[in-house]
Amino acid sequence: MSTLLSTSHVAAGERAAYWIDMICDVFVQLDCTRTAESFHGEIADRTLGPLRVSRVDSNKQLVLRSPRQIAKSCDDYFLVSLQLAGHGRVLQDGRAALLGPGDFALYDSTRRYSLAFDDEFTQIVLKTPRALLTDRLASTETCTALAINGRTGMGRVAAELLRSVTREAPTLLPHEIERMAHTLIDVFAAAFGHSPIQRPVSSGSHRAAQLLRIKMYIEDHLRDPELSPDQIARAHGISTRYLSKLFETAGTSVARFVWEQRLARIHGDLGESALAGRSISEIAFGWGFNDMSHFSRAFRARFGDCPRSFRARLNASN
Repeated sequence: MSTLLSTSHVAAGERAAYWIDMICDVFVQLDCTRTAESFHGEIADRTLGPLRVSRVDSNKQLVLRSPRQIAKSCDDYFLVSLQLAGHGRVLQDGRAALLGPGDFALYDSTRRYSLAFDDEFTQIVLKTPRALLTDRLASTETCTALAINGRTGMGRVAAELLRSVTREAPTLLPHEIERMAHTLIDVFAAAFGHSPIQRPVSSGSHRAAQLLRIKMYIEDHLRDPELSPDQIARAHGISTRYLSKLFETAGTSVARFVWEQRLARIHGDLGESALAGRSISEIAFGWGFNDMSHFSRAFRARFGDCPRSFRARLNASN
């Protein structure tokens, strides 16, 4: 379920107080001070299995998780802030993480922290029960308030996954949501474990992160008709047998994943009015299929209709 909370309907003089109520309801008990004179804020909040994922758009403020707030609540969560726009600071455990667009940091609701923003900003905030992260990452107390670069390496994998999940959450089925929630935590545990201060990470988190990197590689090379398990395995320095086992843990196979991703792209292209002049075969070959009979059978099996009928029905409805 998605919830949109906004100060837009509240009188200007009451917005800061209303904002405090909003962030306490969505995150944990907090104080908010030093707000902008023309204050505004909006939170798009969604439950994702055991997690909450929220997009926050606001402006100047200082948010405090004080000993007083900790004492009067039983909140026991880790939170991750991924900066999308503007700049922010996360302070906890004597450390300060300076976040620019693409960076993220972890903080612990059971200990004092502060979040500071000097101007307009946008963040995605991931909230997870403590046990989900501590089961995957040792020494979590050494991970807080450390800025992780979300533009390269494991940081990028984690940041891009969180952005994708936030965007696609409305389309996910219940069993997919549950699986994706645990994948998110696996990948963020791996990202924190790969930061400059090395920390023990479970083998399960390593495998989840490795599988996600491989899936991103496949999606980047879907148009290559020569894409194969051998090529994918070589690109990642692993054996095809190990590659197959990675996909088996996700309940699929390499070939099936490639097949489903290509069909999804073609399904989308057939509905694009800008591509109405391209033939179905051009589109299919453009996404790596090299046999139209095989493509047509696969499309019908996946979507319950042949490509030509599907496209004709879309054109008729438009």
